[in-house]
Amino acid sequence: PLADLHFDLHQIPLDENSYDVIFCNHVLEHVEDEVHAALEGNKALQGEINKLKAQISANKKAMSASSKVAKKFSKLSLGGYGELHYNNTETDAGAKTRKMDFHRFVLFVGYDFSPKVRFFSEYELEHSIAGEGKVGEVELEQAYIEYDVTDKLTTRAGMMLLPVGIMNEVHEPTTFYGVERNNVEAKIIPATWWAGGVGVTYKASQNITIDAMFHEGLAVPVSGSSALYIRSGRQKTGNADVGDMAYTARVKWQKDGLALSAFWNEQTDASANEADILDGASIYGVSAQYTHPSGLELRALHAEADLDVTDSSSSLVTNGFDEQEGSYLLASYRIDDTWGIFAEWESVEAYSASNEFDQYRVGFNMYWDKNAVIKFDYVDHEKDASSTSDFDGFNVGMGYDF
Repeated sequence: PLADLHFDLHQIPLDENSYDVIFCNHVLEHVEDEVHAALEGNKALQGEINKLKAQISANKKAMSASSKVAKKFSKLSLGGYGELHYNNTETDAGAKTRKMDFHRFVLFVGYDFSPKVRFFSEYELEHSIAGEGKVGEVELEQAYIEYDVTDKLTTRAGMMLLPVGIMNEVHEPTTFYGVERNNVEAKIIPATWWAGGVGVTYKASQNITIDAMFHEGLAVPVSGSSALYIRSGRQKTGNADVGDMAYTARVKWQKDGLALSAFWNEQTDASANEADILDGASIYGVSAQYTHPSGLELRALHAEADLDVTDSSSSLVTNGFDEQEGSYLLASYRIDDTWGIFAEWESVEAYSASNEFDQYRVGFNMYWDKNAVIKFDYVDHEKDASSTSDFDGFNVGMGYDF
């Protein structure tokens, strides 16, 4: 800058041209210094800009990776349920049962691949502890891919719950009354019943839905204490014998709080063994559910199983165990968001004399939240045959789902 020139040109004995040269030389020297300083500053600034660009690029990559992770997690769904039971009963002969069991601990994992394609799974630990010699089991109950072909037609493939009864597909503890599940859907249907195969759901109208499945069949035993016990025949898709497949279909109608359904399951060889005395089997039933805005709910279910035992002289036939059936009626009233009461009757004629009975239950559900419940019921269990093994008592339970 010119202000930095502090010498007095009049004190220098030079002519006018010499003054101009000296002045210009000094100005050029200062301009050169300023330009050099500016260039150095530009180099430093360019370095900072390059660093900033590198940081922005790194941030973009990190944000892109985070965005991809966030996008994946946004498509992931998690859930589950569990229930703890305490049973306190006594037979007419005086035999007492005092038992506590964390009956089920279940986790759901799902993933939406796209708006039309999704995955769902259900992983369960039963009776708290599993392993060799332990009472519990670890089970994969569902693992399937679902595809919406149209707005009305959905297909699925994998391992899934069969469309039968009331509780087989919806059985979280907050969705039903009573500590234990009803016997009809345990011994006749038998819930929880799942199998590997393929299925379709078709919404025929606003009120009518049709479900169909082609899947592995049962392997019902024909000897021993569990002979013709349908529940023991579930293969659970663990190296299941599929020499003879099974078929299940259901029609469901719903309107204004009322749901009616009918299902049919056909087994071509219910024992999965052509050499024994059990061939095919048919398991079928009807159900009705009615829910009123006041809190009143009614449930009714009837199910039958016809097992084709080829040896008519077998005690399985002469005792009538080849034709099994069961019915139950339940009435409940949800008082408010906190309490609900119920009464239930069921009648079962299953695979043995000890499994032919009528049972009555009354009790309540106390809801800590819509997803957390405490349950209590009193049970009176009466065998059809005269027996000292009739029992009564009470059950207490805790349940949750999320």
